[in-house]
Amino acid sequence: MKRLALVIAAQAVALAACGQGPAGPSATKGTAATPLPSTSASAAQASLFAVLEARHCKSLEPAACEAVTTAVHDTIAIAGQDGYAKAKTTFPPRILPILGNAAPVLELEGQVAAGAVYVVDGKGAVRRMTPDGAVSVVATFPITGPQQEVSFAVSPDGKQLMAAVLTLPTHHNDPNTPFGTFTGSFGLRLELAAAGGNSSVVAHWESVTNQEPNQPGGFTNIDVVSWDNQGPIALVGGATGTQNAIFNNQHWFGGHLARLHLDGTLGPAIGPSGCAPYWRPSNGRYVCTGSVADARVGTPVKAVSLDGTVLWSGTAAPIGSAQPPGDFALSADGFWLAMDNEVVNLKDGSIIHIPENFWPEGWLGAGTLIGLIPSPHTAGTLGILRLSDVAHPENWGFSGAYVGPVV
Repeated sequence: MKRLALVIAAQAVALAACGQGPAGPSATKGTAATPLPSTSASAAQASLFAVLEARHCKSLEPAACEAVTTAVHDTIAIAGQDGYAKAKTTFPPRILPILGNAAPVLELEGQVAAGAVYVVDGKGAVRRMTPDGAVSVVATFPITGPQQEVSFAVSPDGKQLMAAVLTLPTHHNDPNTPFGTFTGSFGLRLELAAAGGNSSVVAHWESVTNQEPNQPGGFTNIDVVSWDNQGPIALVGGATGTQNAIFNNQHWFGGHLARLHLDGTLGPAIGPSGCAPYWRPSNGRYVCTGSVADARVGTPVKAVSLDGTVLWSGTAAPIGSAQPPGDFALSADGFWLAMDNEVVNLKDGSIIHIPENFWPEGWLGAGTLIGLIPSPHTAGTLGILRLSDVAHPENWGFSGAYVGPVV
Protein backbone atom coordinates (compact mmCIF):
# COMPACT_ATOMS: atom_id res chain seq x y z
CA MET A 1 0.00 0.00 0.00
CA LYS A 2 1.29 3.45 -0.87
CA ARG A 3 0.32 6.61 0.90
CA LEU A 4 -2.00 8.80 -1.16
CA ALA A 5 0.18 10.49 -3.75
CA LEU A 6 -1.53 13.83 -3.41
CA VAL A 7 -0.19 17.07 -4.81
CA ILE A 8 -1.06 20.65 -4.10
CA ALA A 9 -4.84 20.98 -3.81
CA ALA A 10 -6.35 23.52 -1.41
CA GLN A 11 -9.96 24.63 -1.05
CA ALA A 12 -11.40 26.66 -3.93
CA VAL A 13 -11.56 29.92 -2.05
CA ALA A 14 -7.86 29.87 -1.29
CA LEU A 15 -7.49 31.67 -4.63
CA ALA A 16 -8.99 34.65 -2.87
CA ALA A 17 -7.05 34.23 0.35
CA CYS A 18 -3.63 35.32 -0.82
CA GLY A 19 -1.04 35.50 1.91
CA GLN A 20 -3.07 33.84 4.65
CA GLY A 21 -1.12 32.29 7.48
CA PRO A 22 -2.07 30.25 10.50
CA ALA A 23 -5.25 30.93 12.41
CA GLY A 24 -5.28 33.87 14.77
CA PRO A 25 -5.18 34.40 18.55
CA SER A 26 -7.33 32.61 21.09
CA ALA A 27 -11.11 32.55 20.82
CA THR A 28 -13.12 33.84 23.72
CA LYS A 29 -15.13 31.37 25.71
CA GLY A 30 -18.73 31.09 24.59
CA THR A 31 -21.93 30.03 26.26
CA ALA A 32 -24.02 26.94 25.55
CA ALA A 33 -27.64 27.90 24.96
CA THR A 34 -29.01 24.37 24.66
CA PRO A 35 -27.78 21.06 26.12
CA LEU A 36 -25.81 19.10 23.54
CA PRO A 37 -26.32 15.40 22.83
CA SER A 38 -24.16 12.79 24.48
CA THR A 39 -21.27 11.27 22.59
CA SER A 40 -21.99 8.07 20.67
CA ALA A 41 -18.79 6.20 19.90
CA SER A 42 -20.34 4.36 16.96
CA ALA A 43 -21.71 7.56 15.42
CA ALA A 44 -18.69 9.75 16.10
CA GLN A 45 -15.96 7.41 14.92
CA ALA A 46 -15.29 7.62 11.19
CA SER A 47 -12.69 5.08 10.12
CA LEU A 48 -12.70 6.13 6.45
CA PHE A 49 -12.72 9.55 4.84
CA ALA A 50 -12.60 11.08 1.36
CA VAL A 51 -10.06 13.53 -0.06
CA LEU A 52 -9.58 15.25 -3.41
CA GLU A 53 -6.22 15.56 -5.13
CA ALA A 54 -4.77 17.06 -8.32
CA ARG A 55 -2.41 14.65 -10.02
CA HIS A 56 -2.34 16.55 -13.34
CA CYS A 57 0.15 19.16 -12.13
CA LYS A 58 2.86 16.88 -10.76
CA SER A 59 5.31 18.13 -13.36
CA LEU A 60 5.02 21.74 -12.20
CA GLU A 61 7.04 23.50 -9.55
CA PRO A 62 5.28 23.57 -6.13
CA ALA A 63 4.34 27.26 -6.28
CA ALA A 64 2.97 26.95 -9.82
CA CYS A 65 1.14 23.77 -8.93
CA GLU A 66 -0.51 25.51 -6.02
CA ALA A 67 -1.66 28.38 -8.22
CA VAL A 68 -3.04 26.04 -10.89
CA THR A 69 -4.78 23.52 -8.67
CA THR A 70 -6.26 25.65 -5.93
CA ALA A 71 -9.74 24.85 -7.18
CA VAL A 72 -9.11 22.12 -9.76
CA HIS A 73 -8.91 18.44 -8.78
CA ASP A 74 -8.84 15.29 -10.88
CA THR A 75 -8.64 12.43 -8.37
CA ILE A 76 -10.84 11.29 -5.51
CA ALA A 77 -9.62 8.84 -2.86
CA ILE A 78 -11.03 7.06 0.17
CA ALA A 79 -8.45 6.55 2.92
CA GLY A 80 -8.21 5.23 6.45
CA GLN A 81 -7.06 7.03 9.57
CA ASP A 82 -3.57 5.74 8.91
CA GLY A 83 -3.44 7.93 5.79
CA TYR A 84 -3.36 5.03 3.34
CA ALA A 85 -5.66 4.88 0.30
CA LYS A 86 -8.26 2.14 0.16
CA ALA A 87 -9.76 3.22 -3.17
CA LYS A 88 -9.01 5.86 -5.77
CA THR A 89 -10.28 7.01 -9.15
CA THR A 90 -9.54 9.87 -11.54
CA PHE A 91 -11.98 12.15 -13.34
CA PRO A 92 -11.83 14.99 -15.90
CA PRO A 93 -11.08 18.21 -13.99
CA ARG A 94 -13.24 21.29 -14.23
CA ILE A 95 -12.21 24.57 -15.84
CA LEU A 96 -12.11 27.66 -13.67
CA PRO A 97 -14.55 30.31 -14.89
CA ILE A 98 -13.20 33.83 -15.35
CA LEU A 99 -14.86 36.66 -13.45
CA GLY A 100 -12.46 39.51 -14.10
CA ASN A 101 -10.68 41.01 -11.10
CA ALA A 102 -12.09 38.47 -8.64
CA ALA A 103 -11.57 34.79 -7.90
CA PRO A 104 -14.56 32.47 -8.38
CA VAL A 105 -16.14 31.04 -5.24
CA LEU A 106 -16.65 27.39 -6.18
CA GLU A 107 -18.15 24.45 -4.38
CA LEU A 108 -15.86 21.53 -3.59
CA GLU A 109 -16.33 18.84 -6.25
CA GLY A 110 -16.91 16.05 -3.72
CA GLN A 111 -19.74 15.00 -1.39
CA VAL A 112 -20.13 11.99 0.92
CA ALA A 113 -23.39 10.06 1.38
CA ALA A 114 -24.72 6.54 1.84
CA GLY A 115 -21.34 4.94 2.53
CA ALA A 116 -19.69 6.33 -0.61
CA VAL A 117 -18.05 9.43 -2.03
CA TYR A 118 -19.52 11.30 -5.00
CA VAL A 119 -17.57 13.65 -7.25
CA VAL A 120 -18.68 15.85 -10.15
CA ASP A 121 -16.28 16.21 -13.08
CA GLY A 122 -15.63 18.97 -15.60
CA LYS A 123 -18.46 17.79 -17.83
CA GLY A 124 -21.02 17.54 -15.03
CA ALA A 125 -20.96 13.76 -14.65
CA VAL A 126 -21.23 12.57 -11.04
CA ARG A 127 -19.22 9.48 -10.13
CA ARG A 128 -19.91 7.31 -7.08
CA MET A 129 -17.04 5.40 -5.50
CA THR A 130 -17.35 2.92 -2.64
CA PRO A 131 -14.56 1.84 -0.26
CA ASP A 132 -14.04 -1.37 -2.28
CA GLY A 133 -13.12 0.73 -5.32
CA ALA A 134 -16.33 0.23 -7.33
CA VAL A 135 -17.03 3.29 -9.50
CA SER A 136 -20.18 4.20 -11.43
CA VAL A 137 -21.65 7.32 -13.03
CA VAL A 138 -24.94 7.97 -11.25
CA ALA A 139 -26.03 11.29 -12.81
CA THR A 140 -25.00 13.98 -15.28
CA PHE A 141 -25.74 17.69 -14.97
CA PRO A 142 -24.35 18.87 -18.31
CA ILE A 143 -21.50 21.39 -18.34
CA THR A 144 -21.12 22.62 -21.92
CA GLY A 145 -18.71 25.54 -21.61
CA PRO A 146 -15.79 26.95 -19.59
CA GLN A 147 -17.95 29.69 -18.01
CA GLN A 148 -20.12 27.23 -16.09
CA GLU A 149 -19.84 25.84 -12.57
CA VAL A 150 -21.84 23.27 -10.64
CA SER A 151 -22.78 22.47 -7.07
CA PHE A 152 -24.64 19.31 -6.03
CA ALA A 153 -25.84 17.19 -3.15
CA VAL A 154 -26.92 13.58 -2.67
CA SER A 155 -29.83 12.28 -0.60
CA PRO A 156 -28.85 10.32 2.53
CA ASP A 157 -29.93 7.04 0.90
CA GLY A 158 -28.01 7.83 -2.29
CA LYS A 159 -31.13 7.53 -4.48
CA GLN A 160 -31.49 11.15 -5.61
CA LEU A 161 -29.19 13.98 -6.61
CA MET A 162 -29.85 17.67 -7.10
CA ALA A 163 -27.57 20.26 -8.68
CA ALA A 164 -27.33 23.96 -9.47
CA VAL A 165 -25.51 24.91 -12.67
CA LEU A 166 -24.46 28.56 -12.89
CA THR A 167 -23.59 30.07 -16.28
CA LEU A 168 -21.48 33.24 -16.38
CA PRO A 169 -21.10 35.68 -19.31
CA THR A 170 -18.69 34.66 -22.04
CA HIS A 171 -15.16 35.96 -21.50
CA HIS A 172 -13.13 37.48 -24.34
CA ASN A 173 -9.42 38.27 -24.20
CA ASP A 174 -8.83 41.95 -24.89
CA PRO A 175 -5.31 43.44 -24.84
CA ASN A 176 -6.80 46.89 -24.17
CA THR A 177 -8.40 45.88 -20.85
CA PRO A 178 -6.68 44.25 -17.87
CA PHE A 179 -9.32 41.54 -17.35
CA GLY A 180 -10.82 41.14 -20.83
CA THR A 181 -14.43 41.76 -21.80
CA PHE A 182 -17.65 39.86 -21.19
CA THR A 183 -20.79 39.34 -23.26
CA GLY A 184 -24.06 37.62 -22.54
CA SER A 185 -26.04 37.11 -19.36
CA PHE A 186 -25.89 35.08 -16.18
CA GLY A 187 -28.07 32.00 -15.95
CA LEU A 188 -28.92 29.45 -13.26
CA ARG A 189 -30.68 26.13 -13.57
CA LEU A 190 -31.64 23.63 -10.90
CA GLU A 191 -31.69 19.98 -11.92
CA LEU A 192 -32.92 16.79 -10.28
CA ALA A 193 -31.93 13.21 -11.04
CA ALA A 194 -32.61 9.74 -9.72
CA ALA A 195 -29.38 7.80 -9.22
CA GLY A 196 -28.66 6.01 -12.51
CA GLY A 197 -31.27 8.03 -14.40
CA ASN A 198 -31.45 11.16 -16.50
CA SER A 199 -31.52 14.65 -15.02
CA SER A 200 -34.34 17.12 -15.57
CA VAL A 201 -34.42 20.90 -15.17
CA VAL A 202 -36.85 21.90 -12.41
CA ALA A 203 -36.17 25.67 -12.34
CA HIS A 204 -34.29 28.22 -14.44
CA TRP A 205 -33.37 31.89 -14.13
CA GLU A 206 -31.70 34.31 -16.56
CA SER A 207 -30.50 37.85 -15.86
CA VAL A 208 -32.05 40.48 -18.12
CA THR A 209 -28.61 42.04 -18.60
CA ASN A 210 -25.10 40.95 -17.67
CA GLN A 211 -25.86 41.92 -14.07
CA GLU A 212 -24.36 39.43 -11.67
CA PRO A 213 -26.47 37.38 -9.24
CA ASN A 214 -27.69 38.94 -5.96
CA GLN A 215 -27.80 42.40 -7.56
CA PRO A 216 -30.66 44.45 -9.09
CA GLY A 217 -31.39 43.04 -12.53
CA GLY A 218 -29.97 39.66 -11.57
CA PHE A 219 -31.36 36.62 -9.78
CA THR A 220 -30.55 35.29 -6.33
CA ASN A 221 -27.67 32.84 -6.48
CA ILE A 222 -28.39 29.30 -5.26
CA ASP A 223 -25.84 26.59 -4.53
CA VAL A 224 -26.99 23.07 -3.65
CA VAL A 225 -24.76 22.17 -0.71
CA SER A 226 -26.27 19.42 1.46
CA TRP A 227 -29.18 17.00 1.94
CA ASP A 228 -30.71 15.64 5.11
CA ASN A 229 -33.80 13.58 5.96
CA GLN A 230 -36.02 16.58 5.20
CA GLY A 231 -34.56 17.19 1.75
CA PRO A 232 -31.98 19.32 -0.07
CA ILE A 233 -30.35 22.36 1.54
CA ALA A 234 -29.17 25.40 -0.41
CA LEU A 235 -26.80 28.27 0.17
CA VAL A 236 -28.87 31.27 -0.91
CA GLY A 237 -27.30 34.56 -1.92
CA GLY A 238 -23.69 33.43 -1.62
CA ALA A 239 -21.08 35.45 -3.52
CA THR A 240 -19.96 34.13 -6.91
CA GLY A 241 -16.54 35.78 -6.62
CA THR A 242 -14.30 37.44 -4.08
CA GLN A 243 -11.05 39.37 -3.78
CA ASN A 244 -10.23 38.84 -0.12
CA ALA A 245 -10.96 36.27 2.57
CA ILE A 246 -11.76 37.22 6.16
CA PHE A 247 -11.11 33.81 7.70
CA ASN A 248 -8.35 31.27 7.28
CA ASN A 249 -9.49 28.42 5.02
CA GLN A 250 -12.73 30.27 4.23
CA HIS A 251 -15.24 28.38 2.09
CA TRP A 252 -18.24 30.65 1.52
CA PHE A 253 -18.70 34.41 1.31
CA GLY A 254 -22.09 35.54 2.56
CA GLY A 255 -25.56 34.12 2.03
CA HIS A 256 -27.74 31.97 4.25
CA LEU A 257 -28.94 28.36 4.34
CA ALA A 258 -32.49 27.45 3.33
CA ARG A 259 -34.57 24.40 2.59
CA LEU A 260 -34.86 23.62 -1.12
CA HIS A 261 -37.88 21.80 -2.53
CA LEU A 262 -37.51 19.23 -5.29
CA ASP A 263 -39.45 21.49 -7.68
CA GLY A 264 -36.76 24.15 -7.33
CA THR A 265 -38.66 26.49 -5.03
CA LEU A 266 -37.05 27.72 -1.84
CA GLY A 267 -38.39 26.75 1.55
CA PRO A 268 -37.80 28.48 4.87
CA ALA A 269 -34.46 29.96 5.84
CA ILE A 270 -32.36 28.02 8.34
CA GLY A 271 -30.72 29.59 11.37
CA PRO A 272 -30.43 33.10 12.76
CA SER A 273 -30.49 36.04 10.40
CA GLY A 274 -27.24 37.90 9.88
CA CYS A 275 -25.11 34.82 10.60
CA ALA A 276 -23.40 33.61 7.43
CA PRO A 277 -22.70 29.85 7.21
CA TYR A 278 -19.01 29.00 7.10
CA TRP A 279 -19.31 25.58 5.44
CA ARG A 280 -21.66 22.69 4.75
CA PRO A 281 -23.89 21.29 7.51
CA SER A 282 -22.80 17.99 9.02
CA ASN A 283 -24.79 15.72 11.31
CA GLY A 284 -27.56 18.28 11.53
CA ARG A 285 -25.34 21.21 12.60
CA TYR A 286 -23.26 23.96 11.08
CA VAL A 287 -21.12 26.97 12.03
CA CYS A 288 -22.01 30.53 11.10
CA THR A 289 -20.38 33.91 11.66
CA GLY A 290 -21.91 37.32 12.25
CA SER A 291 -21.01 40.65 10.76
CA VAL A 292 -17.84 42.39 11.88
CA ALA A 293 -18.97 45.66 13.43
CA ASP A 294 -15.62 46.17 15.17
CA ALA A 295 -12.68 44.03 14.08
CA ARG A 296 -10.89 44.73 17.36
CA VAL A 297 -13.37 42.67 19.39
CA GLY A 298 -13.58 39.70 17.06
CA THR A 299 -16.39 38.12 15.06
CA PRO A 300 -19.50 36.45 16.52
CA VAL A 301 -19.52 32.68 15.94
CA LYS A 302 -22.43 30.30 16.46
CA ALA A 303 -22.99 26.56 16.30
CA VAL A 304 -26.51 26.08 14.94
CA SER A 305 -28.83 23.12 14.53
CA LEU A 306 -30.66 22.71 11.23
CA ASP A 307 -33.90 23.32 13.11
CA GLY A 308 -32.59 26.82 13.75
CA THR A 309 -31.62 26.36 17.40
CA VAL A 310 -28.44 28.17 18.41
CA LEU A 311 -26.46 25.53 20.31
CA TRP A 312 -23.50 27.72 21.22
CA SER A 313 -22.35 31.32 20.87
CA GLY A 314 -18.82 32.66 21.08
CA THR A 315 -16.35 35.04 19.48
CA ALA A 316 -13.55 34.41 17.02
CA ALA A 317 -10.21 36.15 17.18
CA PRO A 318 -9.97 39.79 16.00
CA ILE A 319 -9.63 40.08 12.26
CA GLY A 320 -7.19 42.96 12.42
CA SER A 321 -4.38 40.71 13.66
CA ALA A 322 -1.55 39.62 11.37
CA GLN A 323 -2.75 36.02 11.53
CA PRO A 324 -6.44 35.72 10.57
CA PRO A 325 -8.96 33.71 12.59
CA GLY A 326 -10.90 30.81 11.17
CA ASP A 327 -10.46 27.07 10.57
CA PHE A 328 -13.89 26.37 12.06
CA ALA A 329 -14.63 22.64 12.30
CA LEU A 330 -17.52 21.25 14.34
CA SER A 331 -17.23 17.66 15.60
CA ALA A 332 -19.83 15.09 14.59
CA ASP A 333 -21.10 14.70 18.16
CA GLY A 334 -21.60 18.45 18.50
CA PHE A 335 -19.36 18.70 21.56
CA TRP A 336 -16.26 20.36 20.11
CA LEU A 337 -15.50 23.31 17.85
CA ALA A 338 -12.02 23.83 16.44
CA MET A 339 -11.23 27.50 15.78
CA ASP A 340 -8.34 29.94 16.08
CA ASN A 341 -5.71 27.39 17.21
CA GLU A 342 -8.02 26.08 19.91
CA VAL A 343 -10.67 23.43 20.42
CA VAL A 344 -13.61 24.65 22.48
CA ASN A 345 -15.84 22.30 24.48
CA LEU A 346 -19.29 23.64 23.59
CA LYS A 347 -20.88 22.11 26.66
CA ASP A 348 -18.74 23.59 29.43
CA GLY A 349 -16.69 26.24 27.60
CA SER A 350 -13.31 24.68 28.40
CA ILE A 351 -10.52 25.12 25.87
CA ILE A 352 -7.76 22.89 24.52
CA HIS A 353 -4.96 24.75 22.77
CA ILE A 354 -3.63 23.21 19.56
CA PRO A 355 -0.43 24.01 17.63
CA GLU A 356 -0.39 27.11 15.44
CA ASN A 357 1.00 25.00 12.60
CA PHE A 358 -2.12 22.81 12.44
CA TRP A 359 -5.14 24.19 10.55
CA PRO A 360 -8.25 22.03 11.14
CA GLU A 361 -10.46 21.04 8.21
CA GLY A 362 -12.69 18.45 9.89
CA TRP A 363 -12.98 15.58 12.35
CA LEU A 364 -12.25 11.88 11.95
CA GLY A 365 -13.94 10.98 15.23
CA ALA A 366 -14.78 12.45 18.61
CA GLY A 367 -11.13 13.08 19.50
CA THR A 368 -9.26 13.34 16.19
CA LEU A 369 -8.91 16.36 13.90
CA ILE A 370 -7.83 16.25 10.28
CA GLY A 371 -6.23 19.35 8.86
CA LEU A 372 -3.37 21.05 7.05
CA ILE A 373 0.15 21.43 8.32
CA PRO A 374 1.64 24.46 6.53
CA SER A 375 4.92 24.07 4.71
CA PRO A 376 6.98 26.37 2.45
CA HIS A 377 5.95 26.68 -1.23
CA THR A 378 2.90 24.42 -0.84
CA ALA A 379 -0.71 24.65 0.27
CA GLY A 380 0.20 22.49 3.27
CA THR A 381 0.19 18.77 3.89
CA LEU A 382 -2.61 16.78 5.45
CA GLY A 383 -2.28 15.26 8.87
CA ILE A 384 -4.19 14.44 12.02
CA LEU A 385 -4.14 15.76 15.55
CA ARG A 386 -5.41 13.69 18.46
CA LEU A 387 -6.76 15.69 21.38
CA SER A 388 -5.11 13.19 23.70
CA ASP A 389 -1.71 14.28 22.33
CA VAL A 390 -2.05 17.81 20.98
CA ALA A 391 1.66 18.52 21.04
CA HIS A 392 2.39 15.97 18.30
CA PRO A 393 0.44 16.33 15.04
CA GLU A 394 0.96 13.41 12.66
CA ASN A 395 2.06 14.74 9.27
CA TRP A 396 1.05 12.40 6.46
CA GLY A 397 3.20 14.31 3.98
CA PHE A 398 0.69 14.86 1.16
CA SER A 399 -1.58 17.77 0.30
CA GLY A 400 -5.28 17.47 -0.35
CA ALA A 401 -8.78 18.81 0.21
CA TYR A 402 -10.77 16.98 2.89
CA VAL A 403 -14.29 16.04 1.75
CA GLY A 404 -15.77 14.22 4.73
CA PRO A 405 -16.18 10.89 6.53
CA VAL A 406 -17.37 7.89 4.54
CA VAL A 407 -19.81 6.11 6.86
